[in-house]
Amino acid sequence: MTLRSCGLCVAMILVFPFVVAAQVSLTITSTPATLTVGHDTIFFPGNVSSLATTISPNTSTPLATAGVTLTASTLTVPVGSYHGFVSQTFTVNGVSATMNRVVDVFAGPSSHLYNIQSGPATLELPEGSLTFSGSTFFGPVSAPGTLTSAGSTDDWLLIPHPTTPNTFTIYTDFPMSTLGGLVGNLVGGISPQQVTFIPNVPATIAYINFSGFFTTLPTSGGGASTTVATTVTVNGVSTPVTRTLSTISTPSQFCTTDTALSRTAASITADLGPAGKVDVTMPAQTNAGEHDCGQPIIIVPGSLNVTLLLHDVPASSNICPLSHGFWRNHAQAWPVTTLTIGGITYTQAQLLTVLGNSAGGDAVAILADQLIAALLNIDNGSDPSPVSAVIADAQSQLTGINLLSHTDVPTKSASGQKMLADATVLDSYNNDNLTPNCTVKVPGQ
Repeated sequence: MTLRSCGLCVAMILVFPFVVAAQVSLTITSTPATLTVGHDTIFFPGNVSSLATTISPNTSTPLATAGVTLTASTLTVPVGSYHGFVSQTFTVNGVSATMNRVVDVFAGPSSHLYNIQSGPATLELPEGSLTFSGSTFFGPVSAPGTLTSAGSTDDWLLIPHPTTPNTFTIYTDFPMSTLGGLVGNLVGGISPQQVTFIPNVPATIAYINFSGFFTTLPTSGGGASTTVATTVTVNGVSTPVTRTLSTISTPSQFCTTDTALSRTAASITADLGPAGKVDVTMPAQTNAGEHDCGQPIIIVPGSLNVTLLLHDVPASSNICPLSHGFWRNHAQAWPVTTLTIGGITYTQAQLLTVLGNSAGGDAVAILADQLIAALLNIDNGSDPSPVSAVIADAQSQLTGINLLSHTDVPTKSASGQKMLADATVLDSYNNDNLTPNCTVKVPGQ
């Protein structure tokens, strides 16, 4: 993987095992395209005749959809690096998407080398999100000379539409744009990936910089600014967003002059109807290791983070219970800020104090930890039926006992044994042992 391409980077922050699905039939066509880089000619013939094939979901499949003819110029062309990009339209099962191919030409004294980095591009099919990209190196090609019908492939991946609540396929497009003397890709895109997270708990995923900005000689400079329109797609719902890109000239520890690239933060809210809403926040970045040192390309860092937040999800989502340790360490995820236990109402701060105290041999504290977690789980959408009777009994046993200031009840006492019995059942419930039909699981909990 280069600094400017990740192929099909499919990351999962909370991973569900994939369901085995039948193969999907694809009919693929693509338009031809020709590009001049420096004095060399690069021709992509495209798939004018339909390519019929099948792929398996969730499996990266190489397909020969990127044939190319490379014609090296004469040796009179100055030695150096040259860069350009070209777009092709791919149509798959009647749905079209634009694939951007970035071409680097390294013109040496006797031969030329070529690096072609493509995509990723994503389109929505009835079966799921189909994404394809690639990176291929050719050469050396003796100049002058032609490498005809060079073999090349793109990697294709079909991510089926999510079937589990609170699971989302998310990605951005990767538009090409100009910036002063630069031409390049909108860095900071999200490669297609499927993620699952619980409501109201912020989560982060990496987003991949597919390409830097490049230019032919003379090299780039500062003071340019442009806006780029892009989209963020979540479960097939595309939301537009605008990023502002700019360049500045800065001192560098590596070279005399340096052109740095910066981009503004951006955020969107994807409204998915009954599935809830997903906030997607992409941070700003300025001068974060991007430089050209007087060369005709700006190198970008490998990845940054995007913050995701799921909210406004109906309570009937049947979320699997979570442990008291989870609730102790994720106060921002609490569905309520007060609970009534034993007839006494406690604030969130007081309940966190109870959860943070060492229970030791105190049956009251042991039962309180599990009861707090069980009540939070139920308020968060977990099925209460397996423990309704136990919760009622636990509430009765804790009636009149102040959880913040009380006399310990030894676990070996008669009343302590009854509390431990309830706590044991609630602990099993909170660790998802009594709700086999729940649909939203958090690995590690």
